[in-house]
Amino acid sequence: MAWYEFLVGFHAEKKEIVNAFLISIGADAILDNEDHFICYKNNPDNLEEFCEQIRDLPGVKGNIDYNLCEEKNWNADWESNYEPISISDICSIRAEFHPKNLLAQNEIIIRPQMAFGTGHHATTYMMIEMMNQIELFGKEVLDYGCGTGILAVFAGLQKAKCVTGVDIEVPAIENSTLHRELNNLDPNSIKFLLGGLDVIANEKFEVILANINRKVLLQTKDGIKQALHPNGLLIMSGILEEDESLLVNHYSSDFHLIEKKKKEDWLCFLWRAKN
Repeated sequence: MAWYEFLVGFHAEKKEIVNAFLISIGADAILDNEDHFICYKNNPDNLEEFCEQIRDLPGVKGNIDYNLCEEKNWNADWESNYEPISISDICSIRAEFHPKNLLAQNEIIIRPQMAFGTGHHATTYMMIEMMNQIELFGKEVLDYGCGTGILAVFAGLQKAKCVTGVDIEVPAIENSTLHRELNNLDPNSIKFLLGGLDVIANEKFEVILANINRKVLLQTKDGIKQALHPNGLLIMSGILEEDESLLVNHYSSDFHLIEKKKKEDWLCFLWRAKN
């Protein structure tokens, strides 16, 4: 399995934007080295084409250098550099080998792997903060684009009645299932399905979580509304501050905006569906 590393310089004020776009074009992992990123990609189909994609991203500066990485256990190396995260006193996200955080109200145990998020991103932080502000006990919850399953696991810890996570990536479903098991949650009440909104057919949910990206959120507004109970709640993130007007204008016809959060360059919204 061949891994390549790409050195990516950026303009300081565009750091978070570059990070987000690297993920969107398929980077498997990103290391932050203060003034540049080291971006990892497994077996890119065309090295030069991938370099060109990076060069064209807003905020990137300079040439893109790349190297073939030495053979080693990348997941073990990734785990060794993983640091736990605390979201206020609401939740601690840690790996199995880290000590328990006795100050956190909730604890999510994950197994860090290169191809997946680990909860450090500002959007995950805000999503959990917003989830903590609403009543999840006894609710039917959909985690749309579940990724690592961190949000679904948190909903399970908050005693949601049932949680369904969907994602179009097979490894995401596998990773989410693993995290359900690591946190000793009931597979009968928390399930993960491969696909998009189509795989939940005519099911209805009281709460939908959508930490995805602007493009998907814009394209699937009608499907999200269809999947919500009347007056259901939608928590969304993955939106840059510069895209706020676009998203708000698009969603306001079908949803009432209740609250907005901002962290770094990212936004998180809480909406209630209109009848």
